[in-house]
Amino acid sequence: MPAAPVGFTLDEGAMRLGGLRWVEMRRFEILGAWVPSVPEPEVKLLLARHSIHHGWHAELLGDCLPATKDHDPQRLTVAPSAALAGVLDTMAAEPRTLDRLVAAYQVLGSELIAAYDRHLDATNPASDAAVRRVLRLVLREQVDHVTEGLAAIEALAALDGGADEVAAARERFAGLVASAGGVTG
Repeated sequence: MPAAPVGFTLDEGAMRLGGLRWVEMRRFEILGAWVPSVPEPEVKLLLARHSIHHGWHAELLGDCLPATKDHDPQRLTVAPSAALAGVLDTMAAEPRTLDRLVAAYQVLGSELIAAYDRHLDATNPASDAAVRRVLRLVLREQVDHVTEGLAAIEALAALDGGADEVAAARERFAGLVASAGGVTG
């Protein structure tokens, strides 16, 4: 049986994985930095737990990066684009819990689920088994994170009557991510 066609070359796949690793590292930093400033105890716990998961995802993705004379995992771990790095900086500076959660889960989390899914679809089952295993694990946790994040958003919005605020934050951050070319540049 012939191998399934792949959607990108080794170099392209390595660059995408490096970009996804960078996003995971940045999410680890951002969510962890938010923990002390979030007043809601349940949100503190959610962010702390998810931050640790993102750090672990970055490690797993780093282990999947090729390490050859032409591929240095550290040099491959870069922002997919300067514009996306700016979006994440904007997200990190967000002062309100509800806006933070919308940016992290409704927008960025959903975008990352799609990016991981596309990357998984473009891998070759015969030659990329280890990468596919890691991508499936990370993807499954991304879905769990978004589900938990959406529940937290719903709970906070119900307390504050913030459905309009959620919609406005989603529109603002989705526009920023779209103008940055998405999460994979």
